[in-house]
Amino acid sequence: MKDLGQNSAKSFNNIDSALIKLMAFLYPNLLFVQNNP
Repeated sequence: MKDLGQNSAKSFNNIDSALIKLMAFLYPNLLFVQNNP
């Protein structure tokens, strides 16, 4: 049970970092599109 919790926490951290990278990539593009219709 303990190992399962640690593994799921690790995968959540991986998902979080992937989402942060994705948002960091997409967010400036969204701002650029909004400012230049």
